[in-house]
Amino acid sequence: MLDIRQQKGVAMLLLVVVLTASFLIVASSILFLGLGELDMGYTYQCGEEAFALADGCMEEVLIRLKMDNNYSGGNLDLGSGNCIINISGDATYKIISAVSVVKNCSQGIEANISLAGDILTINTWREK
Repeated sequence: MLDIRQQKGVAMLLLVVVLTASFLIVASSILFLGLGELDMGYTYQCGEEAFALADGCMEEVLIRLKMDNNYSGGNLDLGSGNCIINISGDATYKIISAVSVVKNCSQGIEANISLAGDILTINTWREK
């Protein structure tokens, strides 16, 4: 027959095992949530850098178009990434697309503009 002290020891051991398992489950959940937050933060920062670069490329394209209506686009290297510029349309109405790549992220901006002499009017401006 079991002594009452041995039964208390088994119950205490079982309680310690259950509490330890619970603690490990909670700790691993917190760890995985933290890693997910880090990944989301990196993705957000990368996207913001790509958007800032695309915005800068679009501004550069508008300046070049104002100086030369025949500017046809191409690749621009600015800072930590590069942009691919596509321009379509005729002499007075153009659709400009600027897609930037920074690290593993890409972001695009599309603008519809009108040109009348040296006056450049932005009709639409949107993210892609």
